[in-house]
Amino acid sequence: MHPKLIARIIANRNVTSVVDVTVGPPQCDRILEHPAPTNRFHDEYRFCHPRNPRTRICRATFGELKETLNKWTPDNVPEKAESREVILTSENSASILMKCLIRGVENMEDMRLILAFQHGKFLDDRWECCYKVVIFDKKNHTFLLRTAGNKEGARQCNYTKEIDVHSYDDEWFVDRSTLLAHKKFWLRLREIINAK
Repeated sequence: MHPKLIARIIANRNVTSVVDVTVGPPQCDRILEHPAPTNRFHDEYRFCHPRNPRTRICRATFGELKETLNKWTPDNVPEKAESREVILTSENSASILMKCLIRGVENMEDMRLILAFQHGKFLDDRWECCYKVVIFDKKNHTFLLRTAGNKEGARQCNYTKEIDVHSYDDEWFVDRSTLLAHKKFWLRLREIINAK
């Protein structure tokens, strides 16, 4: 894809074109923080409750995201894994949604992919990745914050906690625990949420 076309796609991505910011569940307090220093994912940030960070938060309203992202000040903790934004097209958005939605529970027609990052390591020129995504649920007027991973890669890394939560793609699973993502993911989401 031509770099100018990519820049135009990114510049034109305006979340308010698909999100009715006046509709949705009530807003709750949220923060972005690192897990404990003993956590192997300490370099990432989680979107969580300020008084109970271990509570699983996997949905957010527009207001919760906007307020939390605008209050957040990132630090310079070095990243341990590589991650990069996926430039969304209609083709790859459908493919990513198939990997990130729970089969038989979530309807693809009710969802709009807002942001996707590939996250993982380069191994022999192959990306052993998972996806860190933000999906807007048009029916419930909330954002889904989640990770989806390749089942084989998860088994190799001994991460099988949510491997039985099947996506529409048989080789992928949906991790419904609190989303952990790098600083650049949250900064990019802040740009999208604040776009006018």
